[in-house]
Amino acid sequence: MMAECRPAVAVVPPTQVLNGQVTIAAPRVPLAAVATPIKSVTIENPNTNAVVYVGNDAVTAANGYRLQPGATVSLDIDDLNKVYVTGTAGQVVSYLAVN
Repeated sequence: MMAECRPAVAVVPPTQVLNGQVTIAAPRVPLAAVATPIKSVTIENPNTNAVVYVGNDAVTAANGYRLQPGATVSLDIDDLNKVYVTGTAGQVVSYLAVN
């Protein structure tokens, strides 16, 4: 029996690091205001904040991923402006992404 040949898959490593901070405003804010291609992002909620919520453009405290003070969450996603945060207005969250 012959082995099946499958085409090779090219793995392209990230080539750029993107970092920033966003200030939460009502009702929610994207991590980027314009399309920003990425491969993944890590979001940090500083110790001094209350809980923040991470999700899509409809994220709320009722449906978002709870990010406790001092915690981080990492997501594999293709665009930074698809990730939103909400919480107490004026709190600042940080992110580190690669593309």
